[in-house]
Order: sequence, then structure tokens, then C-alpha cells
Amino acid sequence: MRRALAAFLMFAALSAGLLLGASAVLSPQGDQIEVSCRTLAGEPSAAAGLTLTAERTCGDHLFWIATLPADAPEQARILFDYAGASQHLNVPWWQDAQPLEVELSTFDEVRVGREGPLGQLWEALSAQTAPQPGDQDSGSWYEPLAGEGTTLHREITLSDYMDELPLSVDYWPATEAGAGGLTARFQDYFPIPVPEGMTVEVQLNLDAEGNLDSCRLYRSEDLALTSACVQDDHGVLFTLCASGALAGALDGSGIPGGWGLYWLDGAGRTLETRWSLPDGERPAGFLADGDTLFFLSRDGETAWLYLLDGDSFELRQRLELFPLDSTADNPVWHLDGEAGFAAVLSPGGGLAVLARDDAGSWGLAFTADASALEGLDCSPPYQELRWGASGLDWAFDGERLAVTGPYYGGGAYDWYTAVFADGELAWLGAYSTPLGRSYCEELTYWGTYLDTTCSTPYIDAPYCRAAWTG
Repeated sequence: MRRALAAFLMFAALSAGLLLGASAVLSPQGDQIEVSCRTLAGEPSAAAGLTLTAERTCGDHLFWIATLPADAPEQARILFDYAGASQHLNVPWWQDAQPLEVELSTFDEVRVGREGPLGQLWEALSAQTAPQPGDQDSGSWYEPLAGEGTTLHREITLSDYMDELPLSVDYWPATEAGAGGLTARFQDYFPIPVPEGMTVEVQLNLDAEGNLDSCRLYRSEDLALTSACVQDDHGVLFTLCASGALAGALDGSGIPGGWGLYWLDGAGRTLETRWSLPDGERPAGFLADGDTLFFLSRDGETAWLYLLDGDSFELRQRLELFPLDSTADNPVWHLDGEAGFAAVLSPGGGLAVLARDDAGSWGLAFTADASALEGLDCSPPYQELRWGASGLDWAFDGERLAVTGPYYGGGAYDWYTAVFADGELAWLGAYSTPLGRSYCEELTYWGTYLDTTCSTPYIDAPYCRAAWTG
């Protein structure tokens, strides 16, 4: 008992010391903090009037918030506090889950029924349980499992086994039809033919007698399907966005009204098309702000933005954004309706900045090339937004667009700040502070039972906000 008490007291003292050490490292001289900046491109004067606020948190109590002019980091000031999390900034690292998720169906170590598209695949694969000549050469292999039969891995051409893409649907809250019934309803409403040449890997798990016992269907590298959506009290408005090498080959002619915006009521009883794209275009993204719907599309050469009335679905504007090759992935975007701007990014680094005027009309403010950020070891905004990360912050003053994000170039730099103006990258700097070199990481291990567990961002860098104040 004495040993346990002594160990606990030593543990508590060590954790307290780490807390004090972290405070000392981060705030060595009152409210002053040393921040340095290295110019990567352009001139710092392009960031005049931009204020940066970097935050680092530790558990629910410790907060370090540094504020500095983007073009004068030597003027940085820091606030250190011990308080509840609700009194400080919240770091929005990941976007909220969507209420409706529609994707290509996979099955994982389960028995597949004999109905529906996957049932057709099950029937066909049941007759192909013997190893085939050349499996090793084709990238498949035959792997024995001791006492449990065998497992066969094989790459198949999906169109040889089924006519339509198998869909999987998850909807929250649960509908009256249930997950299975809703999936069947979507399968009937969206009869999308399997594109020619689409391959998938399957794993066939055989019992001791060599019969098919269960399957695993892996996601295709050639095609992915997602459902961008907006929910209200009555249901969800959504679209289907395809990506991958075969996305442009998808045929939506069997969908009532073709590609466009669709509606599913809250009970899952009504599924219908509310607005259709012109022939030759397919969805690339969907957002809503107030009574305005923002719909991204692509036609094989160009990315377009449609602005629709949220009640009547009448077309308000159609804006041309930037060239977009037919094989490129879909654009991603950041929309700030309150501030009246949007930034749309292409996978090749294209950037289109949209602004709303006093009359409520949107227009193209400028386009620029943001690919230089990746070459300079900054986390590309396109990749951050594509994978659902929100470790970026944006600010627009009507002429200049600023974005902050994690810096992955190594060394002591924590985040970058980029300013785009006049159709070009006007400024790019990497910032270094003690915020990214504190003892917070060690607190994760030493302070777990003392409620001092470190709550660092998903990447080891402070979250930095940007605001135009000049």
C-alpha cells in the first residue's frame, strides 16, 4: 500500500512538473512569445492587415492562444489560461458525418443472400471455388487456412457478373423501410450500369469441403461513389458524385430525370428527382447556404457552378470556374456564406475564388494556381478538404484570399499562411512557435489518470485562424 501511494505521489509530482514545464516553454516572458516566419514565396507586404491566431490545447484545461500580425510575427502575444474548454476556441479537425451515405456496396466476411445484385455475384462465385491456372500471374493467390478450409483471392471484372452497380445506403435517422429496404429502393431508382473494364478484388472463404462459405469484396480503385447532401426537418436533399478513372463512363440515363438533385423524405418512403443537370454533365459537389443551393458539375472539359433557389429550384446563376480534364478527380471547396465568398480547388492546383456582391449575386473574383503549396511542403488545401480534414482556415477581404494550414516541410515550422491576390500567389510563409514543441505529447502518457491528457490536433501543429483586420 505504501509503495502504491509513493508511486502515485511521484507520478502526480512528475505530471505537475510537466504542466509547469509546458507553461514555461510556451510563455517564457509574460504575454510575449517568440514566433519566426520564413518566406517561401512572394512578399510579406501582401499579408498586411492579416491577423493570425494560433491555438494549442491540452486536455480540457490548458490553453495557449497566440495572436500576431501575419507580416510582423515579432509582435506576437500569447494568452495562457487554465479554464473550461467552452471558454476557448474549438479546433474543427474533422467534418461532421453526413446523414445520408450512398456508396458502392462491399461485403466483408459475411454470407451473401441469393437476392439482388450481390446475390448474382454470390451464385457465380460459388461455381468458381477451385484454384484456377495462372492465379499467381494474375495477381491472385491460393492461401490455405489450417483447419478452416481455404481462402482464394482473385481479381474479377465486375461486368462479367452483374449488370448494375451494387449500392449500399445508410440513412440517419433510421427509416421505416429499414436499411435493407432502403438499399433495395435506391437500387431500383438508380440502375447505373457497371462500366466496362471495372475490376474488383474478391476474397472467397471456403469451408473444409471446398464450398463457398463467405466473401469479401474490396473497394474498386477505379471507381468510388459518394453522396453530398443537406438535411432539414423533412428529409434530405442529395446528389451522387462519382470519382476515379471510370467515373466519366457512368451512365445515368436510367435514373428518372438523369443526374441531378434528389430528395428522400425523413421516413424513407419518397425518393424523387428535384432538379436535373443538362445532358453531358455529371455532379461534382453539393452544398447549401441559407436559401441558396450550390451545385458543382463537370462536362469533361470544364467545372461549372450552379446557384439554385432552395425552394423552387429555379436557376439563379451558372458560373464557369476552370478547365477540368475528364479523368481528373472532382473539385473540392470551402464555402463561407456569412462572409460571402467561396474557394473551389481542382486536383491539379487550380483555384477559383467566388464573391457575393451587395445585391446578392455571385461572381468570379479571380482564379489562381495553388499547386506551388505542395511543392513547398505545405499541406495542399485540396487534399485537406478532400479527406474531410478541416485543419484549414480561410479569410477574404474582397480582393485577397488567405488560407492557413499545417506545414509538413519538417524542421520547427508549425503552419503556413498563403495569400492569393490578383490571380496569383502573392505571399507564402511558414511560421514557427514553441506551441508545436511543448511537452503536451508527453502528458498523454504521464497524466492520463490526472485529467491532463493532451488533446493535440490530429497532426502535431497548432490550429491557426486568419482574419483581415486592416
